[in-house]
Amino acid sequence: LQAARGLARAHLHRPDGVATFAHTDVKPLQFLLFGRGEGEVPAVQLNDFNRGFLLGYDERRRGVCRFDMCGVRPNASMYRSPEEWTHCAGQDDRVDVYALGGVIYFIVTGGLKPWHYATFKTRLAGLRGGKTSMFPGDVGYDG
Repeated sequence: LQAARGLARAHLHRPDGVATFAHTDVKPLQFLLFGRGEGEVPAVQLNDFNRGFLLGYDERRRGVCRFDMCGVRPNASMYRSPEEWTHCAGQDDRVDVYALGGVIYFIVTGGLKPWHYATFKTRLAGLRGGKTSMFPGDVGYDG
């Protein structure tokens, strides 16, 4: 819950709720834990904003101006959204929300990374074929 709240704050929303920033590299290693004292839940802070983007606003579309980030390499983060893997499609702050889902999966499963069951080649082929889920056993994934 702290991670989700922190990510929402990092998006620096305008008064009308539109995001003005995207982190673009959300993964477990980007979260730091700080102790608050014995027996208390540690504070979680989002780290490493070097891939971040300030997002413009398009008055005609009434939405965020999308950005393109191309060239996902085989050693790239397993937490990246389908938009980052396929055709350099327009991206916005939702890439962070997708990645946070992967971080939660990592926590709940005790350390399994999203796409842990697939090779880079299989992942890329699946994403290009419209299989956007990062989790095994999801409806429609034939691996």
